[in-house]
Amino acid sequence: NRVNRVMMAAVVAGLAGAAAGQSTAFTYQGVLQDAGGPANGSYDLRLRMWDAAQNGGQVGSTLCADNVPVVDGRFTVTVDFGQQFVSPAPRYIELEVRRDTGLN
Repeated sequence: NRVNRVMMAAVVAGLAGAAAGQSTAFTYQGVLQDAGGPANGSYDLRLRMWDAAQNGGQVGSTLCADNVPVVDGRFTVTVDFGQQFVSPAPRYIELEVRRDTGLN
C-alpha cells in the first residue's frame, strides 16, 4: 500500500474578506501519475491544512475523499476546511494519495 505525499500552497490565502453567507468549500483539481504515466481508476485522498510549508501546525481537521475518479491523470474534489483560512496568513495543503482499497 504505497502512499504519495504532496505539499502545495493553498490558493485560499487571499480569502480573508469573504462575503457573509458564502461557502468555505472550494474545488481542488490535480494531476496524478502512477508508474510514470497518467493515473486512471479510483483513488482515496487524505488532505490536511498547515500554517507553514515545513514544521508547521495542522489547521483544522483531516479530510478524506474516498473513491475519487481519476481519468488520464486528472481529478477534481471539493474540500471544506471551514473557517480555518479566513486569516490573511498563507495556508498549505498536504495531499496523500493511494489506490482505492475498498476501505473507508
